Amino acid sequence: MSTELHFDRTPAMPSLLLRAAVARKSGDITAVPEISASLAKLTINPGKLRRYNEVCGFSANTDTLPATYPHIAAFSLHMEMLLHKAFPFSPMGIVHTRNRIEQRRALRADEPLSLHASISDSREVAAGLEVDIITEARSGDETVWTDLTTVLKRGKSNGGAGGRKRAPLQEFEHSEAWELDANLGRRYASVSGDYNPIHLFPASAKLLGFKRHIAHGMWSKARCLAALQPQLGSEAFAIDVDFKTPLFLPANVSLQYGESDGGIVFSLRNAQGNRPHLNGTLVRL
Repeated sequence: MSTELHFDRTPAMPSLLLRAAVARKSGDITAVPEISASLAKLTINPGKLRRYNEVCGFSANTDTLPATYPHIAAFSLHMEMLLHKAFPFSPMGIVHTRNRIEQRRALRADEPLSLHASISDSREVAAGLEVDIITEARSGDETVWTDLTTVLKRGKSNGGAGGRKRAPLQEFEHSEAWELDANLGRRYASVSGDYNPIHLFPASAKLLGFKRHIAHGMWSKARCLAALQPQLGSEAFAIDVDFKTPLFLPANVSLQYGESDGGIVFSLRNAQGNRPHLNGTLVRL
């Protein structure tokens, strides 16, 4: 039996995080049910978009949306599905492992967009259970943007692929260095609504098992896109990343990249260049 959720406005992230903090579920590793969530109209706040562009390194232009921007509303729909009583375990502790976004064309900030998200697949892996969530943005009947988010529920598994050997680090022709301030997580939370305590302060992150607070994975992806999209020369593209290691704040990091067939391959690493925080590709469609 499938479950369909419908929303007229984007669910508020602070209340979703509060619900997640108090949610009590079995936590068993099991197959996930069919759940979908729809947002009738994605409303863009120009002031918030301007601040998002500033925090993530995009241009000040607010006529079009960065390809990562609709994920903010998509993530709220994801949380609503994960918090639904039909979903077998709590979203707290779930790890965001991969994200792929396809933008078919430039998205105007003033065009009416609707979002539809669904839990599409799950599979057992050595570390637990992976769950795929697909989101589409539509302008009328045209699908203009898609997002594939993969999350991991850690735990004992009955099977799945074993651990893969770590591949040697790729060397790149180009690099640029970034200095990330301690308040980056709080700045990104103010524009994304994601106030997960692991991103805010050292003390709040320690309560959840981290030595310090960490940058949002989707900030890291957005910052890489802001740096690399101008070099791609296309408004139709796919950006695909694997999140590797936490990025503790404050930090000095290095974006390393080079050309590949149809686009750019890149890696965001620590300042020494020997630990990847994410690896990705940016290719023309």
